[in-house]
Amino acid sequence: MVENLIEQAFRQYGLLGLLVAFIVLGPGFTYVRTKNTRLQAETKAQELLNEFLREERDHAEQLEENLTATLARLEEEKEEVFQLQLKLTQNAFQLEKLAELRQQVQALTERVTELEAQVNRLEAENERLNSEVACKQARIESLEQRLNPESRAGSDRE
Repeated sequence: MVENLIEQAFRQYGLLGLLVAFIVLGPGFTYVRTKNTRLQAETKAQELLNEFLREERDHAEQLEENLTATLARLEEEKEEVFQLQLKLTQNAFQLEKLAELRQQVQALTERVTELEAQVNRLEAENERLNSEVACKQARIESLEQRLNPESRAGSDRE
C-alpha cells in the first residue's frame, strides 16, 4: 500500500510528489512500522527516482538532438538569407543597368527618328532637284533647237 502511495505521488506530481510522500510517509507514519516495509518503500522510491533520472536523461538527450537539428537548420537558413541578399544586390545592379540601357535605347530611337526625318527631307529635295534638272534640260534642248535651226536643217539633209 505504501508502495502504491509513493508510486502514485511520483506518477501524478513527479519528483516533488515523491519528496512529499517521503516526508509524509516518514518513520512516524502508521503504515511504515516495520523495517522491512520501510526498506521496500525506500527501494521502490529509489527505483522511481532512477526511472525519473533515466527519463530526464532521455529527455535531455532528445532536447540536445533537437537543438543540434535546429542549429543546423538555422545555419542553412542563414546561408539561404545570405544567398537571397546576394541575389537582391545583383538584381538591383541589373535593374540600374536596365534603366541605363532603356535611356540609351530611347536616345537612339530619337536619333533614328531624326535621321529618318532627315532622309525623308533629303529624298524629297532630291526628287525636287531631279525634277528641276529634267525641266532645265528640256528647256535647254528647246532653246538649242530654236537657236540652231541650221543644225536641224543639216540633220534633215543627211
